[in-house]
Amino acid sequence: MEKNAYLDAMEISRWQLATSASQQPEFLILHDDDDTPPSAEFIEQILSLMDLSEIEYHLTEKPLKGAKIVWDMRSRKTRPHIAWIESQPMKQLLNGSSGKRQLWQQICDHLKEKNTPS
Repeated sequence: MEKNAYLDAMEISRWQLATSASQQPEFLILHDDDDTPPSAEFIEQILSLMDLSEIEYHLTEKPLKGAKIVWDMRSRKTRPHIAWIESQPMKQLLNGSSGKRQLWQQICDHLKEKNTPS
């Protein structure tokens, strides 16, 4: 008896990968596993400032192949730096003003690049 027919006869579902290519997120926000997780409201405010309020994003610790990195807030960033904006980890960002100024400057730079005609 064929293996698939046997599984079907026993009504056993076959194993599938958890994320298929169609389910892989297009946009990522990277953060440290041990850091204070960013609130959805804070992330949505930042994305709104960047004119990206309509995107669906995924929070993760590691980049996924083929996904665009919108925001990297990890303490150790990997090369090449391909995130649209980078900041300190969330805990440091909330406690200091210099990180907020740098984040704001990057948002402004991103908007200038986005609105500059090619």
